[in-house]
Amino acid sequence: MVNKYHFLYLMRIMYINSMIDTSLIKDWDKAHFMAYICLCVAASDNSIDDSELEETKNKVHEFLGEDIDYDRLMNEVMLELKNHSLQDKKDVINMKRNKFFTTKEERFRVIDTVEDVIVADLNIEQSELEIYKILKNAFDIDDLIN
Repeated sequence: MVNKYHFLYLMRIMYINSMIDTSLIKDWDKAHFMAYICLCVAASDNSIDDSELEETKNKVHEFLGEDIDYDRLMNEVMLELKNHSLQDKKDVINMKRNKFFTTKEERFRVIDTVEDVIVADLNIEQSELEIYKILKNAFDIDDLIN
């Protein structure tokens, strides 16, 4: 059984070991977060191929419909993402999800977008499905269906 102090100690260690640079992500906009989500999936197998990168760019543009400097956007997001563990990714998603995607429709669109990125390289990896499950849980998709 874990007592309160042991739990707080474990939480402190998790925070110290976190690779999230909050100074980088605090000013992110919706484009950054959408790119982060897509790149989390694309990079989950420890590599991003051209088809996944192109699909991410297309999906961010399609989702937001804005003129964006995609090279700068991808570089800024990858700078942060490259150091993240699976737990860090989960933490960032949980930190930012309610700020940028508040409606049921937006959340379904995010999941649809992620599904497109998963199949972009015509190879579905277990690691991609893990991120997919994290996103579905974070966005409460199963609760929104019922």
